[in-house]
Amino acid sequence: MKIKIMKKKYFLNYLLLGIFIITQTVFAQKEANNWFFGYGAGITFETEPPSAIDVPINYSMLEGCSSISNANGETLFFTNGVTVYNRNYDVMLNGEDLSGASSSSQSAIIIKAINSNRYYYIFTVDEIQDYPDGDGLRYSLVDMELDNGLGGIVETEKNVLLNFDSYEKLTAIYNEEANEYWVATIKIDSNEILAYKVDDLGVNPVPVVSHMNEINDEPNIFGYMKFSPNGKKMAASLWQNGTKLFDFDKETGSFSNQITIESLSNQPPDGQILLYNYGLSFSPNSEFLYLTYWNTVNLVSQFNINYETEEEIINSRYDLIFHEDGYHYMSALQIGPDSKIYIVSNGDNSIHVIHNPNESGESASLELNYISLAPNKKSLSGLPTFVSSIFEDYGFKFHYDEVCFGTATNFTFDETEVSNILWDFGDENSSNNTSTEQNPVHEFTTSGDFLVKLTFDKDGESFTLKNTVTVYENLIIEPIDEFSFLGEELIDFDLLNHVQENSLEVNWSNFNIYFYTSELDAELDQNRIDSIQTVDLDTTFYFRIENSLANCFDTNSFLLKVKLEEDILEEETSEEELINGLFIPEGFSPNGNGVNDLFEIKDVFDLFPNYQIDFYDRWGSLIYTDKNGNPWNGQLKGDKSRAPAGVYFFVLHFNKNNLKPYQGRLYLNR
Repeated sequence: MKIKIMKKKYFLNYLLLGIFIITQTVFAQKEANNWFFGYGAGITFETEPPSAIDVPINYSMLEGCSSISNANGETLFFTNGVTVYNRNYDVMLNGEDLSGASSSSQSAIIIKAINSNRYYYIFTVDEIQDYPDGDGLRYSLVDMELDNGLGGIVETEKNVLLNFDSYEKLTAIYNEEANEYWVATIKIDSNEILAYKVDDLGVNPVPVVSHMNEINDEPNIFGYMKFSPNGKKMAASLWQNGTKLFDFDKETGSFSNQITIESLSNQPPDGQILLYNYGLSFSPNSEFLYLTYWNTVNLVSQFNINYETEEEIINSRYDLIFHEDGYHYMSALQIGPDSKIYIVSNGDNSIHVIHNPNESGESASLELNYISLAPNKKSLSGLPTFVSSIFEDYGFKFHYDEVCFGTATNFTFDETEVSNILWDFGDENSSNNTSTEQNPVHEFTTSGDFLVKLTFDKDGESFTLKNTVTVYENLIIEPIDEFSFLGEELIDFDLLNHVQENSLEVNWSNFNIYFYTSELDAELDQNRIDSIQTVDLDTTFYFRIENSLANCFDTNSFLLKVKLEEDILEEETSEEELINGLFIPEGFSPNGNGVNDLFEIKDVFDLFPNYQIDFYDRWGSLIYTDKNGNPWNGQLKGDKSRAPAGVYFFVLHFNKNNLKPYQGRLYLNR
């Protein structure tokens, strides 16, 4: 008798706590999950909250730096604009002598090539101290297939010149509608803002030129420059010349409508000094701008850039001041994948955070020393520069149930007064890959990662939310036959070994197995029993197999039957059984007389060359495997001692044409 697999799939805690809902925000992009900066410092967003990376090398990144990870959040490489390090923390092949500078405010930014998982661009700008004889703006091409997958700089596309007159500043934005990037910088001793297009043809060396209202002179090029995450604004801090805020057109690459936020002044006892505008970051929803100042401590300013006039924006300033003891010279700010803004101060062994940057005033919530760095590591003045659109977060969220393959996924979007809703589940093999419902249900066609997009209109604007939904592998387990063993004495039976050996196609590293005495206990995960059981009566055991990567499970069961040896022998037929064209013998007698010394199935190798026969004793332990024409001679696997006379069990795997394995028993006679 075969016990049917119970096709009951639940989410963990379903019966006890209700369906567990995962809340996913749309900005989560794992390519920004690992940051390397300062003096040998690093943090990772693979944990929550983020945690320190104990980097085994002591690089020095005084200011500018950039890093990139793959779609799974695994580090690919990072750079200070001069040296590139691979994921093993070794210098990348041909990765030295790039044309940036570690003390350039934004010495480098890494951009993934369009429609490619293989190529990346590293754009670099030199430090102003080298002007007018420095290297200006250049780019280098990384090929991740070089050096056995560790990546390398392509020799013929290293330090390719774009212009000699750009220093200190770099920013980039992705235009999804056109599938292209804009990389922007500012020319020194000029009023020109340059925007270079990067598309599937590569880097266009001819920039789109826009103009500021005044000349950007040499002493005031220090500081950060960034696009807003939605790509509609750009801000550039220009030291004593304040911070300039522009509108940006992603379709044309042009800047317009300049607004100036002047440098602040302070009144120390010895007279007035200027607070030079240096670090900046937009909020993830692109509604606020945050600034830091080179010459003061414990101060970050917030501006509401939703206002229409320069005066209103300037008057919206709210100073977020740290009141704790100590002096922290705030410098670089950077949005994280968790939609918080992180801040470094020179020489600290920790970094600070704005928890709610989409909120105004005090609600933004600054916290000092939020993440401790690894021992003997320090922040300096910079944090990695990324493509700004990675961190876009409108404040809208959609939710979905955590899923296993074969279970429908429920999507919910709670926003009101929205229209023109369109879901794209990224499931190309599905005939129902899209939906116009606000809260749709979708069953994915396979396991894996799916980029789900939701587009909608609200208040006259169109929005697109994205998130990667992981559909986890489901269990594919054949029903387990009842198992009989000799019961002259009590035995300790290994339930775990029995389940695993009868479900060989499962990758057990991804699953946990627990045992129970009732179906209800298995479903509720209560009253677990040990996997080693003393058995003297016919018993049905229930087991629960949980995917260790997701909150889902299956339940199943099998029957252990206790029989006397004479009962088993009476059940054996006196004739051989014909299975898939093979005659299966009922036993053999390995006594060395040259007759029937092997358990040999005639023609099995000819008809099924990839066959495998696994032999088990009455306790369910594997004792021998026959493959490649090596039939069992009655010796035990390992010590080659003689197996005693008695009943044994075997599973014949045909490994051809999806034929189901055959389970049988034999009698070994001495």
